[in-house]
Amino acid sequence: MRRTVFGVSLILAIVLGAGGFTLWFVQTPVPSQEIVQKPIRVEVNVTLKLIQVGVTDRQGKPVLDLAPTDFEVTDNGKAVAITHFEKHQYGGSDVPVPSESMAPILPRRFFLIFDLAFMDHNGLLKGKQSALHFLDTIVRPGDEIGLISYSPMKNLVLHEYLTTDHKKVRQIVEGFGLRSVSGRAESLVDFYLDQVRADTDEALAKLDLATVADQSLTELLRARVQTVLGEGQKAGYIQQVVQFSSALKNLALSLRYVAGTKHILFFSNGIARKVLYGGKLAVPDWENWSSADQLAKGLAAYDDSSPVSVIRDTYNEMLHEFKASNCLIYSFNEARVRGEAGFIEDGWGTATASKDMLGDDALRQLASATGGKYYNNTIDFRKAMADVSSLTNAFYVLGYSVDEKWDGAFHKVKVKVGRKGTNVQAQAGYYNLKPFDKLTGFEKMLQLMDLALGETSQYAVPAEIPFAAVPARVGTVNLFAGYAMLSAETFKGVLGKNAEAFVFIFDDQRNVISIKQFRLPPPPADRDGLLLDFGLIVRPGAYEGRIVIRNPQSGRGARGQVAFSVPDAAAVGAWSDPLLLLEEGRNTLAVSATGELSLPKLYGYDSDKFFPRASDIPTGVPSIMAAVRCGGLGDGQDLTFVASAVNTATQVRTPVSVNLVNKSQAGGANILRLELGIGELAAGKYSLDVIIQSKSAGMNTMASTILKIGGSPS
Repeated sequence: MRRTVFGVSLILAIVLGAGGFTLWFVQTPVPSQEIVQKPIRVEVNVTLKLIQVGVTDRQGKPVLDLAPTDFEVTDNGKAVAITHFEKHQYGGSDVPVPSESMAPILPRRFFLIFDLAFMDHNGLLKGKQSALHFLDTIVRPGDEIGLISYSPMKNLVLHEYLTTDHKKVRQIVEGFGLRSVSGRAESLVDFYLDQVRADTDEALAKLDLATVADQSLTELLRARVQTVLGEGQKAGYIQQVVQFSSALKNLALSLRYVAGTKHILFFSNGIARKVLYGGKLAVPDWENWSSADQLAKGLAAYDDSSPVSVIRDTYNEMLHEFKASNCLIYSFNEARVRGEAGFIEDGWGTATASKDMLGDDALRQLASATGGKYYNNTIDFRKAMADVSSLTNAFYVLGYSVDEKWDGAFHKVKVKVGRKGTNVQAQAGYYNLKPFDKLTGFEKMLQLMDLALGETSQYAVPAEIPFAAVPARVGTVNLFAGYAMLSAETFKGVLGKNAEAFVFIFDDQRNVISIKQFRLPPPPADRDGLLLDFGLIVRPGAYEGRIVIRNPQSGRGARGQVAFSVPDAAAVGAWSDPLLLLEEGRNTLAVSATGELSLPKLYGYDSDKFFPRASDIPTGVPSIMAAVRCGGLGDGQDLTFVASAVNTATQVRTPVSVNLVNKSQAGGANILRLELGIGELAAGKYSLDVIIQSKSAGMNTMASTILKIGGSPS
């Protein structure tokens, strides 16, 4: 058995009220606190596979009282033991909301896709209205939402990856057609494509064609930089259909690695019947297209007079990949109403010739081929969304252990329920992750987005690494000085050689305001880890930082995140940056990514001797070193210090001795290194405060940081 990435616990039937969900763990792997504090070991060869299942009775109503023993699951024909069980039931506002600490491992996942290529302005307004209603009334806390649009000029745009920040998704939807509102994912895509373009240009200059981006990513890149389509120029309709189908096929291929069922709400006018299917319909009985079989029979009645056979082939390949990726498409026809007043009913008062230019049938096929549902000219969008809710608000999650193999192989899954009179809707199977070097450029981009923005990681379980922020200032410039500590085990086992580091900074509205990329050298064999530090210029405000470090060969990743605030450096008077706790004796390689803005330069310490402290301090350690930057205190010749530690649990303040070890000046700041006596502090969490006073200047300031002794909980 592997060294598991999860702890082991035995919890029976945690029921979170009627209409909520149930978690049932039978010797089930569950997340451990160690994930945050220690790197995940790489000897993982067994993982928990999650399968999403819906069960209905003969009347089509969900069956909600099943237990794990009612299910039988086979994986490639082999029976497996269910070790993880979730029961989901979503309803109205009276349904209790699960607490964050007991959130399900596999929530509902929705993607909203706006087809801006084959939808006019009126259709966009209708689609926005439907989507906003969905976000306001159907979505529940914990649901993960992704937002995507397609347009001739920008190709496929991923505005938001799977996120529980529904407010942010709503903000972007509201801006469609009115203003430019970029999502976090869109900012990341633009950054990624800039990197690909630079790498591609360099490869072409060296005639190193092997490193040029694959076709799908190159097409996306060209569309973004408008080398295929000039500004204001529209490609021919046929070209657009092929480009549209290819782009969504690439998306579907990438979504195969996202666990569970993906519900896709697709807003469009649809592709013209004549372009997609060819000649006239031989059988006029269109209103009976209510099932996949009837739809296939109807389509077979068309002739093969399509002007470009690749159109239909590419469209069908896209449908196949969405179905194989366990995506259910709910297609909404947002074309102008042609006399229909119904909900899903069809009005066929229009002549067949004019119908050849309508997109109804393409949207029908999207829904039928993937197991979703088609909504025609949804005047009553509230009723349509209520129907979507009823189809997605009750399901089970079954988990079982499988060998972890990165071979891209498909596993066929069958789920049976022992109770008579039930109908089972389960995903047909799943794909193993592919070796990273076999992923397309689009898939690599989505994998980075998953590590950077996803609440959970779909592609590979990352190692969580300590990541800290030290807001600093140089003159009137504000800095975010950050550092991340990687153990040798994490760096060598997960990351390998030539790792790449990405630092993302989000503002208080969760917008991406900065993305930086660094290359990391492998630590020498005689070092026990690596410390990366950097300084980035930011404006005053509240932020969240996330660092992602990825092995470009294997795709394995490590990441960390931290919340921090940056004060206004322009404020006059005495000031101090937070205390930076230091430790000696580490056999760690220090890498500073930003030169003069690095921590050793800012805080004036020798990076070969001192390191920012990245762990708790054992009880009984007599003293620790700290560096501090302060200003507005004159020349710093008569500074005095008073230090104390306040227990955050009891609010008891304990005096702490202070000894000034070293003092220097740079850039108008006094840079101090202090020795603080903490030997009498018991285990716990403290606010360590140092008051710095200058009698000649008549000013004082206080520098603080959080101090943890004896492995106390955070």
